[in-house]
Amino acid sequence: MLENELDRALRADELYKLQNDAKLRAIEQRVPSYDHFRDMVQAAHLRPLERSEMQKKADVSWNHCYSKSDDEEILKIYGPPNDGRCDNVFESTEPQNSAEFLKNWKNLSDHSHKLEYLLRFRKGLREKFFKVEVPSEFLEEFFKLSLDVCSPDVFLEVVEILRIFTECNRFALSLAMISESGKNCLQLLFENFAAFARNSAETETVERLMSKYCVSL
Repeated sequence: MLENELDRALRADELYKLQNDAKLRAIEQRVPSYDHFRDMVQAAHLRPLERSEMQKKADVSWNHCYSKSDDEEILKIYGPPNDGRCDNVFESTEPQNSAEFLKNWKNLSDHSHKLEYLLRFRKGLREKFFKVEVPSEFLEEFFKLSLDVCSPDVFLEVVEILRIFTECNRFALSLAMISESGKNCLQLLFENFAAFARNSAETETVERLMSKYCVSL
C-alpha cells in the first residue's frame, strides 16, 4: 500500500536524522570509547517515558520508530540469513540501490569474492551505493577482509577501493566511528601497503592515502 510505504519512508527519515544528530553529539562530547559512541547512536530514537505513559499496558511498543511491518520489510530487502550458498552474485546484473548492493555483499562468504565484487562495481560506490555515506561497519569489515586477501599482486586494487571511500559523503564521520580493533587493522593494512610498494610512485600513492585515513607509520 502506498500509505504504508510513505509511513515507512517517513520513519526511516526520522531515524536517520536522529542518529545523525547523535553521531555529531557523541563526537562533540568526546565519548570515551567506541561502545559509548555506538550506544548513543543506536539509542538515538528513544525518549524518556512520561509518568502517564508508564501506567499504560506493558504490551504497548516502547519503540516509536518500530512497527511489526519492519520485520517483513527487512526480510524483503535483505532476505533470510546467509546459509553459505550465495557466492554467485557475479551472475547477476548491477545492483540498483544501496540495499541490494549490501544484500549481495552480505551473502558473499569468501573474502576474495567480496574484493572482486567491490572492484566490479567500483564506479557506483560513491554516486550510487554509498551516496549518503559509507557505513563505518562496512569500512571496518573491509579493513579486516583486506588484511586477509591483500598481497603484492592485489594491494593496489585495495588501495583504489580505499581511495574511492575517501570521496564518499561523510567519510570523515564514518572513519571517526571505527573501533579500536578496526583502527589496528587499518594500521596493519598500511604497513603491508608500505612493504608491498615497488617504486616511488606507489609509495607516494600509499602515503597520500595514509593521510586521509589518519594513519602514521
